[in-house]
Amino acid sequence: MKKHKKKNKRESAYEKVLAPGEIIPLWRDMMFCQIFGDKNYEFALNYLLATLLEIDVNDIKGHLTYLVKDLKNYNKRQMLNKVDLLLELNDEIINIEVNTDDIMLKRNIVYLGKLLATTLKRGAKSYDEITKVVQINFDHFKTDKKRLLTTSMIRDEDGLVDVDNFVIYNISMELAKDKCYNCLNEKEMKLLTWCNLLESGSLETFEKEALKIMNKKETNLLKDRIEELSNDKETIELYTELTNEELIRNTYAYRAEAKGKAEGKAEGRAEGLAEGVTKGRTEGKEETQLEIAKNLLRKKISKDVIRETTGLSLEKLEKLKKEL
Repeated sequence: MKKHKKKNKRESAYEKVLAPGEIIPLWRDMMFCQIFGDKNYEFALNYLLATLLEIDVNDIKGHLTYLVKDLKNYNKRQMLNKVDLLLELNDEIINIEVNTDDIMLKRNIVYLGKLLATTLKRGAKSYDEITKVVQINFDHFKTDKKRLLTTSMIRDEDGLVDVDNFVIYNISMELAKDKCYNCLNEKEMKLLTWCNLLESGSLETFEKEALKIMNKKETNLLKDRIEELSNDKETIELYTELTNEELIRNTYAYRAEAKGKAEGKAEGRAEGLAEGVTKGRTEGKEETQLEIAKNLLRKKISKDVIRETTGLSLEKLEKLKKEL
């Protein structure tokens, strides 16, 4: 009788994260960098920049330079701490980032300042020699913005541009999910397609959106690479870990703190706020853990990982799984 090799906990924790036909969305850093940062798929980046910068795609081909040339030397985890995409096109620096919260937007402002400073060559006689920097932000979180695309520059109260060395484009990916949102122009319609493509969680949806942008051959090249990455063990492990962290952060910390603050405010005492936070976290701990577990089970995360994350027993997890 053939003996089956016993899987260790790490191997079993990350198997079958994605169902057949499912893919890791391209807005995830580990996917975004490996697709748009790979010169083999530069054609996709050309289409994206043509849409945002409103120039002909043929004016981009052959003129694009990747400034982070050693991207392939980083492992997938190290990629998360690097600039998503740093490019040069027609003497302009272009930085493309995917942001998951507003803190990252503030970080990008600091980075934008550093980029502007580094473009001023040593010994330059004038600040006119500063290279223009274009910051492109795909914002994957809820904002108060009413437009899919907003453009930021330094202007005076009359709307006149004071400084033209940089421009920031913010694409609100959350607005793209709103079925009631009406695109203001053709550019927004094209960006809506890009947002849908980046959000795609299946090969079928990806292909449908990609064919609106590129030809069949290019679509198939991208689709094959995305499918390959979505089945890569290291990529899946990183995706699973990040998903776990986000679920825990969004369900436990925020909800427990919100509940505690609400109780503290209701008591009407200064110390009630601190007491309320503590009480909310204590009383809501089991309820929150159950909610986290349900979310992780829906994501097909291994029960071993969920047990370690929430502290719930396997029996409790089995019961929850049957309730879903």
